[in-house]
Amino acid sequence: MTSDITTIDVLALATVPNGAAPNSATLDQFYAVLADGRRRRLLDHLASVGETTFDDLVDAFAGEFPERERLANLLYHVHLPKLVAAGIVDSRDGVVTYDPPAGFDHLYEFVDANANVERATHGADEGFDLLADYRRREVLALVDEHHEITLPDVADEVAIEEFQTSIVEIPPDDVLDVYLSLYHDHVPRLEAADLVEYDQERDLVALSAEGASHAASAVDE
Repeated sequence: MTSDITTIDVLALATVPNGAAPNSATLDQFYAVLADGRRRRLLDHLASVGETTFDDLVDAFAGEFPERERLANLLYHVHLPKLVAAGIVDSRDGVVTYDPPAGFDHLYEFVDANANVERATHGADEGFDLLADYRRREVLALVDEHHEITLPDVADEVAIEEFQTSIVEIPPDDVLDVYLSLYHDHVPRLEAADLVEYDQERDLVALSAEGASHAASAVDE
């Protein structure tokens, strides 16, 4: 059950096996769903009941909120839309149905295998939030594979995947946009989370000491 998840191995979850991997945008949305404890509990509840009315769904969680109307607004405007966007539930005409793609079972199993383990690096909310962006996952996957890699090389790899063509076919300005997003946003977040280290002078990204230690322990298991 996803609501039981308290810690996760972020580095392991950055690279999803082929049999469990949806497309990058869907995986972004799936990890975004899991990046909130309330949504994880909501997901488990819907998985257990299969189908419910929206009013009954509000009733199921009403005991935890002093204001029913505020709970209904949070479910309707915040949490359910994320589950719908991820393709996990269908919500229409006041009825909410748990209906994930068949392949999501493998994804759940993959997440479960890397949650609440000794090598877990981060709390669930923070960890899944870090994973809820393809570019951050790609940085982690590349440094895990190469141990260290230049940021321009990371930008090239991300651009190739996003544009689905060779690097020579991608406009240089688009590659630069990817580089700048990595430099200003994604790599600093991963560095703040103690997953990578960035050497600005060499423009080099590497696994942090903690990240390398956890990667080694994962291999040993």
